[in-house]
Amino acid sequence: MKLGFPDAMPAMDTQTVTMREIGKRVLNFMVRRTRKLSQVLRHNQRKIRQVEQIGGSADLASSNCTEIPNQTDFTTENPSGKIIRYGVREHAMGSITNGMALYGGLRPFAATLLMFVEYMRPAMRLAALMNLPVIYVLTHDSIFMGGDGPTHQPIEQLAGLRSIPNLRTMRPGDPQETVETWRMGLERNDGPTAMSLSRQNLDTYPKADGDWKTTVRRIGAYVVRDCSDSPDVVIFATGSEVQMSLAAADMLPDFGVRVVSVLCREMLYEAWDDVRDDFLPEDAMSFAVEAGSRSGWEVLTRGERRRVFGLDCFGASGRPEEVAEYFGYTSNGLAELIKGELKR
Repeated sequence: MKLGFPDAMPAMDTQTVTMREIGKRVLNFMVRRTRKLSQVLRHNQRKIRQVEQIGGSADLASSNCTEIPNQTDFTTENPSGKIIRYGVREHAMGSITNGMALYGGLRPFAATLLMFVEYMRPAMRLAALMNLPVIYVLTHDSIFMGGDGPTHQPIEQLAGLRSIPNLRTMRPGDPQETVETWRMGLERNDGPTAMSLSRQNLDTYPKADGDWKTTVRRIGAYVVRDCSDSPDVVIFATGSEVQMSLAAADMLPDFGVRVVSVLCREMLYEAWDDVRDDFLPEDAMSFAVEAGSRSGWEVLTRGERRRVFGLDCFGASGRPEEVAEYFGYTSNGLAELIKGELKR
């Protein structure tokens, strides 16, 4: 079932903006739309003819960009409000969101920092177990969030979320991919979707796959940049690291480099046996890039853990560019890793 997600959403061809801000625009657009749908939602053997967007944040609405202009709060006096003020209660927020999804007629979302999913994980696991179409808006998704330091910088959280069966974890790398992530989350009916969104601004990049949206909906990944001949190197990257990978590819002019944006690793792995050769030729060397735990990426690097450009240590406090330089987690660092492996 499709929730009537509008084709008129802004294309955002040249925008530079944070992924959390794009989420705010989508939420605002969807909540303001008339939600009386011609389609019929089938969920738990019930037919529901109207689906409403409702949700809130765990006292982080301004940070998560889930404030919806011109919308009121849900209260006992105002039950038609679209915004729920949960306070610092991630576990309660996740449980309440599950209840709304079970009731039907609502497409609820819950928002917090990616780091704080640790408090909401039991409710998220139950949503996946019960096939509930809940959306989780998880922002500040890497060391690039900056000065709050390692207590707020997620490392192992994405790996943990991906380990939950039936939870679809998506990490878009530019504004267009973020809109498509929201579209897929809103149209999914058989389980929850976790959206990992950046704090920092990201550019909209050109896409080698002219039908990339269809490809992403089918297998969760697509080719962003390709080369004229068979590639020497294939880089699989997520989120903000797609742009890092594109910059690293520019530093490797003597090699054919293909860059793949992996919005949803779980979907790609499900299709991997059928699509491996489309992405990764037998004689190409592959790398995986994500600013977090390296766990689980070895499938794409043919078991070579050293070719996973990730972070298996806690972060550090400082401006994003300072933290990146401190860890050597930059496009130059990635390019040097690739050069070193090609020489082996």
